[in-house]
Amino acid sequence: MVGRAQTLLRMIQRAVTVLYNKFAAVSSALNTTREESSVRALYSDVTSTNFSHDVLTKSPEKLAVLAVSEVGWSDWGSPQRVRSTLARMGIRAGWAA
Repeated sequence: MVGRAQTLLRMIQRAVTVLYNKFAAVSSALNTTREESSVRALYSDVTSTNFSHDVLTKSPEKLAVLAVSEVGWSDWGSPQRVRSTLARMGIRAGWAA
């Protein structure tokens, strides 16, 4: 999936406002000493959300399909999957420890 971050965020805000607000509340802690604890608290509090069903299907007018080849896929449905993808890419985020 490819998209402008602001467009995706507006779609999330419209479709799952409570979830959007929880993430927005943490944004002030990013790149500070509170980042790790804030992100951990956030992920311990949010409920599971199916991005395709709960967000994308609410804004079909914003979607298009384009066939591409040689592209990988990572399902980031859990923190463990995000950590696994970051590890494969050689990226070490402080909150992912």
